[in-house]
Amino acid sequence: MKLSINFLLKQLFLILALALFGQSSMAQSNTLRIVYTFGPGGSGDISGRLIGNHIQKTLGIPVIVENKVGAGGSIAADTVKSAKPDGNTVLLAFMGTMVILPHTMDSLRFDPFKDFEPISIIANSPLALTVSSTTQATNLKDYVAKIKSGAVPKFFGVAPLGGLPHFLGLKFAATSGIELTAVGYKGGAQMVQALVSGEIPATYSTPADLIAMHKADKVKILAVSAPKRLPFLADVPTFKEQGFDVEANTWLGLFAPKGTPSEIVARIANAVADALKDPTISQRMSEMSLDPSGLGPKGLADVMRLDYDRWGPVIKASGYRVKD
Repeated sequence: MKLSINFLLKQLFLILALALFGQSSMAQSNTLRIVYTFGPGGSGDISGRLIGNHIQKTLGIPVIVENKVGAGGSIAADTVKSAKPDGNTVLLAFMGTMVILPHTMDSLRFDPFKDFEPISIIANSPLALTVSSTTQATNLKDYVAKIKSGAVPKFFGVAPLGGLPHFLGLKFAATSGIELTAVGYKGGAQMVQALVSGEIPATYSTPADLIAMHKADKVKILAVSAPKRLPFLADVPTFKEQGFDVEANTWLGLFAPKGTPSEIVARIANAVADALKDPTISQRMSEMSLDPSGLGPKGLADVMRLDYDRWGPVIKASGYRVKD
């Protein structure tokens, strides 16, 4: 009888151990919910759906992309922050939400470093300074000279205020020894229309917004903020090539709620890296001026901290704040 009890106890222990192991290894076996910070149709949304479709095939789990729009991405971030840390809910966000917003919003309800586990950088994108044909500027030095002489108005457009393009414009102004004011637009299409019509003399945005107009000679992209020229804009020099120490990069990253087990984070990160090796996905992202990355958890954490510290002083000097 004693032997029988011991045997039963061992069997019970084995069952419990297997159950616990199963919870750990099979976590994130339900639907993977990717919560994106902006609306459908943009480069981030399309990238998220491309990655999601690939993960659905490779991991064998349903994947949905949910758009949570508002407050610069903080609504989406709040949603994921409060989710169960089981790998079933992740945040898809651009750098602006995780790095810029904490410096600008007075009542932010999340901490990008304390409330999330970095998973992966999906893609990187530089920004571009584009001018209206009305400026007749041929390069950066010409553009700055025209501003100093009063031939070009001292403002530029961004969509919207408070993002990396806004602060890149201010950083370039400080580097150039000029004063510029940012004018905000609700959407990129409205801003592009204003640039083409000459309503605004210049804009800062991702290159994808204006490549077609640039190639049609309706506007001129003067510089890109990348460390080297872009393959699809080989005729456009960088800021540094033209003598201005300005470089900026926005990234699209994936995050899990704090406390998500490291093995689950690694599993999703590996699935993302695998998806980005797909030629169809990488080609589609390149067409949107995105450079596929796949940098993992530690790399994303390091980049986020670096950018947070780099842009903090620029934002503080601007005095820009978002008040609820």
